[in-house]
Amino acid sequence: MATRQLVCLVGLLVLVAGPVWAAPITLGDFSGTMVEFINVVADDGTQIGAATLNGDSLEFTPRLSSGSVGGSSGATVATLTFGLDAKPGFAIDSFIAQANGIFSLMGLGTGLTTATEAILIDLIIDEVDGNPIAPITQALGVSYGANLLANPGEDQPWSIGVTGNLPGILTSNSVPFTSGATHAFISFTDTLSTVSEDGSAASIRKDAFSVAADTIPTTTVPEPSSLCLVGLGVMAAYRRLRSV
Repeated sequence: MATRQLVCLVGLLVLVAGPVWAAPITLGDFSGTMVEFINVVADDGTQIGAATLNGDSLEFTPRLSSGSVGGSSGATVATLTFGLDAKPGFAIDSFIAQANGIFSLMGLGTGLTTATEAILIDLIIDEVDGNPIAPITQALGVSYGANLLANPGEDQPWSIGVTGNLPGILTSNSVPFTSGATHAFISFTDTLSTVSEDGSAASIRKDAFSVAADTIPTTTVPEPSSLCLVGLGVMAAYRRLRSV
């Protein structure tokens, strides 16, 4: 049974190990509830999939995969870039990138048979409180790895996520602000990779990817004590009018 499964997986890897590359594709602008995703560009639109806007979340159904068998290795790399612009009355508090998929590690081998997913992020903040600033650059990243000894089996789920905290990045770079960043540029480099040994096979696939933005309002909400003073002032004015 194990031999037949390995043969079937080898056939699958022949299909997925050689991804078809395409020219960069501009997916366009997407206007969310409180932010806008500007000039979304994928270096391979056939792999990243179409973009769908859900509130302030940009969601993709990618066709990214990597596979190797019998001592070979494989890697698939894709990039995604866009500008993130807060709508009037809001500042960008954070963004959250999440991805999930499945991997398979089959056959006879050691921990050197692996399947890995890694996302590297370049974040550039160039506007604070609606005013341009000298760009602040921050590198972020997250990865997932599995090996044949620890994770043998077929069609196993994986998931990863990473959060970019923009106020924290501004603070760590000594950038003063009132509400926070109002524009940033974000670049994702996504790498799926596999390594196999003689008698083993590895594959990994990404099924979903999303980037969601969280915002904070830039308008000042009066303190409760201030509201009380306003109410008292209105009452006093009303009484004066009645006494006239």
